Amino acid sequence: MRAAQDGRCANPSCLNEATDIDHCHTTNTVRGILCFDCNTALGFFCDSEARIAGAILYLEAHAASPGLPVAPSTARRARQCLWCSADISHRAYSAKYCCDDHRAKYYKEYGPPVSKMGAKKCLWCGGDNSHRGKKARYCSFEHQQTHYHQLTTYNLTPDAFWRLQELRAGLCHNPGCTNGATETDHCHDTGAVRGRLCPGCNQGLGLFRHDPELLAGALAYLRASAAAG
Repeated sequence: MRAAQDGRCANPSCLNEATDIDHCHTTNTVRGILCFDCNTALGFFCDSEARIAGAILYLEAHAASPGLPVAPSTARRARQCLWCSADISHRAYSAKYCCDDHRAKYYKEYGPPVSKMGAKKCLWCGGDNSHRGKKARYCSFEHQQTHYHQLTTYNLTPDAFWRLQELRAGLCHNPGCTNGATETDHCHDTGAVRGRLCPGCNQGLGLFRHDPELLAGALAYLRASAAAG
């Protein structure tokens, strides 16, 4: 079988060496020999033609879109305004906003960390934070980590993140997938945020190098194998 493929991956759009035997997980029949990346990526997509076709549409839809700009690497290490993500390294270390106007806007949108009634709100989700210590600004350590990661890595403020998360009511932005969106996807060339994906679609896209041609080749491979029985 490997000789019939000239030693190349059975994905017609891939030029890598064929190293991994691929089989149908339903019938257990061998379909061909793939490279490691294509074989692993198909597993992340669960051999689903709908999810791979959806991934192609997802990439094509964002190819002409600038997406959400990500902060340059130099800005990621700087302190940022919680409202607009502007650099606030020039302000006092305790400052969290670039100006009083942005602090007022943030408070109006999410409420102050401690309100006049004594109730506290999480800086990430806006949920009740009263059960935690007096100085705690998040309802959980997980939300504190998420806020820091999304802001410093993708330049996503809480407002931008939740608007992105709710585009498909919390579902993966791959139109062929119905899993929950748990990971932020970005273009590795421009750094721009494209959307929110499930772990399988995000890792599958990475293994296919975010290349629609490789995805189309994998889709053709699956369809040809299905037709051959």
